Amino acid sequence: MSECISFAGKVSVLDSGSCELWDFSNSTRSYKCIKETVSNVATLSRKTKPKDANKTINFLLQHKHLSPFEFIRYATKDKCTIEYSYRNNMFKPKKFKNYNKYISVFRLTVPIFVLRQLIRHRSNSYLELSGRYSDLLHSYYTPYSDDCKLTISTKLYRWYQNLIDNIDETYRNLLRNSVKKEIARLILPVSAYTQVWLQSDYLSFRNMLLERLSVYAQQETVSYIKAMVSLLIAFQPEFKGLYFYTNKGKQISLLNMLSTDKDIHIDIAKSLNAPKNSILSTYKYVAVFSGKDALFTDVYVRG
Repeated sequence: MSECISFAGKVSVLDSGSCELWDFSNSTRSYKCIKETVSNVATLSRKTKPKDANKTINFLLQHKHLSPFEFIRYATKDKCTIEYSYRNNMFKPKKFKNYNKYISVFRLTVPIFVLRQLIRHRSNSYLELSGRYSDLLHSYYTPYSDDCKLTISTKLYRWYQNLIDNIDETYRNLLRNSVKKEIARLILPVSAYTQVWLQSDYLSFRNMLLERLSVYAQQETVSYIKAMVSLLIAFQPEFKGLYFYTNKGKQISLLNMLSTDKDIHIDIAKSLNAPKNSILSTYKYVAVFSGKDALFTDVYVRG
């Protein structure tokens, strides 16, 4: 896309979704790169390509649309959290240091109901395609998991598909008849695909793993987390060493967890560095990780 950010890899997810990993390692190399990065992130909301970074930056600042600035991190080896984003620390460009390798940036094409689960992780940064300024995608998720009757009932499948087709056609007709985009979108279901930039750091991603690889998580959400894991393992080697603590107090890396068929008991409180006076530290929260299925198969509390 530019000399400041670049595409790393992509995994297809569900029927029409995707998970892309992007390299933002040069995003803070210069003031020019900072502006180009923010501009590239911001233009997703309008589904356009950046034309003039300076104009985009001025527009964002003038209208106080500051979320794209979160994707510029002022990060050092020991300080790679959201608190050190451009949003919270308006440092002068000369104070920006090299990009921290423990930060990952994804671009997702994802159903709205899955995105809602990911947004629950509020320490991440997000920028979504805007239904106010752009026509939304023509794609809608059709369930196909084993526990979904749509896969075994032709009648139900056709009914569902006809409903989705009618909704999409109505949406397009509203737009063709000059109805505002922000009004036309009101009829769209949560199965509609949207696009979003998602930036996470080392600690936040570990938290997402604990939450979204649980057997209690919806399988569509699990599919996106597994796609993220596979891309990080392939293109950001430092995430292979993303570690957890076992219930015996030993460190174990994500890569080792994924490469074993044995069940591993993870101490959630210690893995998340829970403060001594927190509820997490009061009890012994343990997750059992199944490497074969890449899932936390059970969670229990031990007093």
